[in-house]
Amino acid sequence: MIEPKKAWRRLLKIVKIENVRIHDLHHTNASIALQAKVPLEIISKRLGHSSIQTTMRYAHLADEQICNATNNLSEAFGKAMEI
Repeated sequence: MIEPKKAWRRLLKIVKIENVRIHDLHHTNASIALQAKVPLEIISKRLGHSSIQTTMRYAHLADEQICNATNNLSEAFGKAMEI
């Protein structure tokens, strides 16, 4: 039986990528699901978290994106008002 970590390291070596952990895929999956507005409860179950609090650690990315979008819109409205 192949160990997942060993197979992962072999794959990274083949594609010449360094410093990417299997857990990084887990994090990316959660981040993309949050961006797609998948409910936190569903993301939590998909990731196998026993507590939704664990899943909520990934939510900071969505909050940051909302803040950035708000700032960008505010700036765009400000420029539009100058015209």
